[in-house]
Amino acid sequence: MTDETTILVTILGQTDAAYRPIRSWGGRLGATAWQARRQYGVHGVPWHPGRPDPAGRKAVERVTGKLIEAKAIVAVATEGRIRWVKLTTEGEILARGLVGAPNLDEAHGTLRRLAGWGPDVLVSEMVLLRGRPNSVYRGTREEGRELGILQGAMLPNLVHDFAISRTDCEGRSYYAVTATGRAWASRPFPDLSGELPEFDEEAMRLYFTIVEETLQRLASAPPQNSEVGELPVPVSGGNFRDLFGQPARPRRRRSTR
Repeated sequence: MTDETTILVTILGQTDAAYRPIRSWGGRLGATAWQARRQYGVHGVPWHPGRPDPAGRKAVERVTGKLIEAKAIVAVATEGRIRWVKLTTEGEILARGLVGAPNLDEAHGTLRRLAGWGPDVLVSEMVLLRGRPNSVYRGTREEGRELGILQGAMLPNLVHDFAISRTDCEGRSYYAVTATGRAWASRPFPDLSGELPEFDEEAMRLYFTIVEETLQRLASAPPQNSEVGELPVPVSGGNFRDLFGQPARPRRRRSTR
């Protein structure tokens, strides 16, 4: 791996970790992951050169500058130092290709399937996977593998606000397309199979290491404010329009007479 690909994969891992569906409740992850997503929408992921010595930090900063010039990443700087970074579309396609993750064309196809279930509706991951109502998880190894691929294909949609995810107390995930996502799904997206870089096993290992380290940091870090963040969804029939900012129906008060 080159210094350039190391930086791209690191940014991808930090970003995806914040947007992964929360499978295990308890602790601080619901609040801290929620806050990390909001920060990403404004600035990106926090950027640290990761080298203790001044010469090493300068070297990383030079490589980061080259990636900015190449339009692989964008950065937000304060007081002359880079504080936050994001992958551009080109950088994301390159990074996902290196680690062997589902890329933006697969994400687009998955989003089109999700949009087919209608607006403002949370669709369970098994229903999205099988394309049939009332599909349930049987706990087989093959289903677990398929759900992992589906989650990977949904991650770009979650990062770009084309979809939202919610999970219940048992860690089952549900997805819904956003208005922005419906617009994106309605447009064609090119097949990227001929444009992707060669899979790099070392890059894949680094990606999963960064994801795990970021999740551990988010789970142990104190929340930045008093916001509760994401909570498990109550699973029931019908749609979940209140999750999209629409007012819930007021409860009818009992008469005291």
